[in-house]
Amino acid sequence: MNFNHLIERSDLKRKCSTLGHVECYYQPVGDGQTTVGNNYHVTMNCKNCGRRTEVFMSEKQYKLHSNVLEREISNV
Repeated sequence: MNFNHLIERSDLKRKCSTLGHVECYYQPVGDGQTTVGNNYHVTMNCKNCGRRTEVFMSEKQYKLHSNVLEREISNV
């Protein structure tokens, strides 16, 4: 499943170094970690080129996506 909707626009503007002409296809690779202020941090990697980016979400956003994130992380 593609999680690009969680990535910041500035990161999405960079093109995938493997495919060159399209944006990276990000997938979560680690469990969400709680940060100060009840925010969550999730590490994402491009499945094609391996580029890594970090996503920070509010508690509400994380709970909305948590089932899909956890299922995808268990598949990696």
